Amino acid sequence: MRYPVLAAGLFGLAQLAWAAPMMATTNWPPYVDEKHASGGSLGSVVMSAMTRVAPGTRVAYFPWRRAVLTGLTHPDYIAYFPEYDSPEVRQRCVLSRSLGHSPVGFAYRTGSGFDWQGFGDLKRYRIGAVAGYVNQDSFDAMARRGELKVESVSTDAMNIQKLLARRVDAIVIDRAVLDHALATQPAFEARRASIAFHPRLLQLQTLHVCFRPTPEGHALQAAFDQALEAALPAAREPARK
Repeated sequence: MRYPVLAAGLFGLAQLAWAAPMMATTNWPPYVDEKHASGGSLGSVVMSAMTRVAPGTRVAYFPWRRAVLTGLTHPDYIAYFPEYDSPEVRQRCVLSRSLGHSPVGFAYRTGSGFDWQGFGDLKRYRIGAVAGYVNQDSFDAMARRGELKVESVSTDAMNIQKLLARRVDAIVIDRAVLDHALATQPAFEARRASIAFHPRLLQLQTLHVCFRPTPEGHALQAAFDQALEAALPAAREPARK
């Protein structure tokens, strides 16, 4: 399916001729929250910008790996989000400008003695990671080569469960995602004090929308980035009663 570009439209942008364009995402609160009316802190910004470009835009939620596959290959979908910036990602995506930051690091059990200052220090630990996530280039390369003991799971919640069950020594996770899970999920609330986030970050990632690397994808990415100039200030404004 092709998506022709129309003449100048809303806010001087080229409006794209989708009757109801689809974007794939995953439930990843607080950034993307299927249960929250706003769609989450990042989801609200994405939708605010996209509705300026293509007013009929809709979002569908999938497990992470399926969200990526759907956004890149399904004919009804134009993009997926959120995504980090990395050389690997740039091979498959036309990335939007940064929508914000994701502090990625290690959570561990308090009193366990977990510590790291360099990647070599991580070799002695069992580390949980979510399958399909980009974490950090050096870490991911060492994991692929088998230099780190990394165990993959499907979700961040499963990773936290494994950490609490002492099946891994540490997990890779976004700090805000960890804090949100510990504060809102009943299974974790009672044990919140038993998990700490290491002060040394693995990487401060930037968050983006991944558009398809096609002429249409490039055109949409340019229009989306322009729309963000209006969407970001609007997203920061407090709700009016």
